[in-house]
Amino acid sequence: MKKVSYGSLYIALVFLLVGIAFFGYFQMQEANSLDDKRNVLSSYDDNGFDDEKLKQLSFISSVKVYDVSAVKPDSVFEYVKEAKPQYAYESNRRSVLGDSIHSGSGEGNWYIELERKSYHSTSFYFLFAFVILYWCFFSYWSFMKLYEDKKMSLKWGLTFVFFNLFGYYVYHLTSESNG
Repeated sequence: MKKVSYGSLYIALVFLLVGIAFFGYFQMQEANSLDDKRNVLSSYDDNGFDDEKLKQLSFISSVKVYDVSAVKPDSVFEYVKEAKPQYAYESNRRSVLGDSIHSGSGEGNWYIELERKSYHSTSFYFLFAFVILYWCFFSYWSFMKLYEDKKMSLKWGLTFVFFNLFGYYVYHLTSESNG
């Protein structure tokens, strides 16, 4: 039985580490997406965009630029809904993971509307899923440990389920003091 219980502990730890790795990876993707957004917003001038430069940006799927020089600041959003953009770029890049985030920014005579891929929510979904798997396998391991030690009780079972590693630490301390 010891192989089964320690195997589930190792599986739990692998799930935790994989979840943290996915979280980190998708957060890096989110940072890169925000960098692409900053690059787009800072690179527009009166001459427009360099289409080749836009094609190199991995996370931007559309850019639209509107001339709002003759529009009152409080009616820009209504104008953008109806107006035809002075410049438009569409990418055919699509991602299964990640959300499409629409945003806009106006400065001076121009209003730039763009769509980018965001991985912020995806990172937390992966982290949550893998932490749940870790929690389940760790709880299973702790139940097997209680069974091996012949100390199975509702008190310790609920302690492990609700407090996880901290609960096991308390169990370990009380087991050592009770001999």
